[in-house]
Amino acid sequence: MTVSIALIGAGSVGRRHAGVLNSLPGVRLASITDAHEPAAQALAGELDLPAFTEPEEALDAVEVDAVYVCVPPFAHGPGERAALSRGLPLFVEKPVGLGRDVAEEIGALVEESGVVTGTGYHWRCMDSVEHARQLLADAPPLLANGYWLDKRPPVPWWGRMDRSGGQVVEQLTHVLDTARFLLGEAVEVYAAGLRRALEDPALTDRVPTPEDYEEVDDATAATVRFASGTVATLAATSVLAAKHRAALHTVSRGLYLELSEEGLSSFDGSARTNMKCGEDPRIAVDREFIEAVRGERESTRVPYAEALRSHRLGCAIAESARTGRPVKLQPEPLGQLEADLRPGPESVRPSAILLTGLPAAGKATDPRSLTAMNRRRNLIVAAAGNVEIVDEELPEVPDGGVLLETLATGLSAGTELAFVKGNHPGLSSRLDPELSLFLTGSPGTAYPVRRLGYMEVAKVVRSRTDAFAEGDVLASAYGHATAHVADPLTEHLVPLPAQLDPLLGVFVAHFGPICANGLLHAAADATGGMVRGLQDGVEGRLVLVTGAGPIGLMTALFASSLGAREVAVADSDPRRRQLAEELGFLAVDLDDDPGKLLKTRWRHGPGDRGADVVFQCRGRAEALHAALRAVRPQGTVVDLAFYTQGADAVRLGEEFHHNGLSLRCAQIGRTPRGLSAQWDRGRLSAETIKLLRSHGDLIRKHFVTDVVPFEDGPGLMHQVARRERHVITAVFAVSPLLL
Repeated sequence: MTVSIALIGAGSVGRRHAGVLNSLPGVRLASITDAHEPAAQALAGELDLPAFTEPEEALDAVEVDAVYVCVPPFAHGPGERAALSRGLPLFVEKPVGLGRDVAEEIGALVEESGVVTGTGYHWRCMDSVEHARQLLADAPPLLANGYWLDKRPPVPWWGRMDRSGGQVVEQLTHVLDTARFLLGEAVEVYAAGLRRALEDPALTDRVPTPEDYEEVDDATAATVRFASGTVATLAATSVLAAKHRAALHTVSRGLYLELSEEGLSSFDGSARTNMKCGEDPRIAVDREFIEAVRGERESTRVPYAEALRSHRLGCAIAESARTGRPVKLQPEPLGQLEADLRPGPESVRPSAILLTGLPAAGKATDPRSLTAMNRRRNLIVAAAGNVEIVDEELPEVPDGGVLLETLATGLSAGTELAFVKGNHPGLSSRLDPELSLFLTGSPGTAYPVRRLGYMEVAKVVRSRTDAFAEGDVLASAYGHATAHVADPLTEHLVPLPAQLDPLLGVFVAHFGPICANGLLHAAADATGGMVRGLQDGVEGRLVLVTGAGPIGLMTALFASSLGAREVAVADSDPRRRQLAEELGFLAVDLDDDPGKLLKTRWRHGPGDRGADVVFQCRGRAEALHAALRAVRPQGTVVDLAFYTQGADAVRLGEEFHHNGLSLRCAQIGRTPRGLSAQWDRGRLSAETIKLLRSHGDLIRKHFVTDVVPFEDGPGLMHQVARRERHVITAVFAVSPLLL
């Protein structure tokens, strides 16, 4: 397939793209457009192409397959509108606008049209950037420093704020985009700028006037705080004689990274490793867009919606420098275009502040003072309908073990309330571990159920191993108890980043890995087991999640953050559908045949409609039936649900049989066959931490609906079991600092 391109913008950047596109096989330029007619005529003459001054005229005159808009910041709008009105794939050079107005308008049009888009943030195409991201996944950054120290570009419009937007918007934006990719979303910025009078001998004898100044700051400095807790400083200047540095440096515990257009340098205290870029990213960004237009890849690395997020950050810094006031940004619900620059003060919960206030190691507070006496409080189900808290003696800490003092413990309502209600399958049958069969007649679990729950965050207060130090904050899964003696060799203990809100840590050890394992099963199904990452099963695909409980919502958030084309969430509860909408998902009524609605909305081809993959997260037969109806022919349903009452009403003689569907069960006890060595519980927890670092404030605001003192846990569980209280995720706080 030969891809024909209409190029809008005949300046230096447009010329560079023209050279790259002409070098790619199966690509041809079809027309040149520039509002400055001499520029359009000059480039068109060199390439023997027709020249135009208006995008509409160009696209009416010459049929093309895609449009490149490579214009200065002030000129964005006409080219994008012309392309999108015709449903043409669109590549837009950065920045995507002068300010936010036009960029937001185009972003809405892009979302409505659904066309393939790409943008000029070519740093993302450097293999060194991807390698940096892998390194930082194991060493979360605490500090970052970004630079764009350069000369002033030799174009007259660059020095005017109403034409370029300033250096932060026009140049530093590359660093901002890379920072977002590596550090997550920013939540607050504060910036200051300096503008000195132009050098003019006539000024020596008089006071400068405003006309003696250019509008663009000579220097800008900014401080940025990210949702992950990382803090960054940014510096930009355009007064040098030549470009000196364009880079992003990060500081982690024991690791320093220096990332620039030339490559990546890493230093771990003992050795420095240098990595050069492979393919020229300026070529890769065009090649990948053409591949996306041809359908050879699902999407580009930085589609328009992602570029818009980076542009918003640049505009926020520019606003702060102009006004002298901090600007707050709210990490947006995925898929939502409008970011709130003025959230309330409770929207940001700086984790470092919470962790700093925790008691010192070994100095417990009520009710954890029991730990000092080798005792703990444990929440148990004594019998059906009877939840209580009992005192228990703690064992001695063995050699190699640790004593954990609980900070918070989360409620997994589905599993735990089944014991409270008395309908847990384990109460009437037991699993034969050799046969892997449930045998009726004798219970696998009997009352009292003394270990309940798997969502704990704790602080090490005594350690007899070098693996963990006193004061370390860990995620684990040992049940609703105020303390626990753990064996690191047999139990899953996950150190939490210092910047992470401890309340979010309840998702790390077990809950989040359940969701991540669902994504892993989808990836294994899509790739035949050749899994590169969790994105393999959802990137660029249409995803349905049935059940808007906490497992369903976090699975949906995983899918959306990993590049799903659209995520729909189905639930019968209007409160949960509203929450799904607030998170940016398409919310549908589970009782109103979501299969018919989504198969009308999502078309792949003749007779091929529906979701590419469905994650079934509601333990009811009707939810599984709805999932099977909504998935496309030969599609897959990945089932994460726990069916306490079985699934007798599932109909397998209709869509399941006719459409050749697959049903995979994704429970945390089993990763896909052949992947357990690469994808153990620790890696699934690491993927959870990455999600929490990038969307922690969003999860804290929408997922954790109830935080109550530990002693109030039994009462809350009774209320939820009797449907007197609606929760998404409830947390029992042992540390009073978390209330």
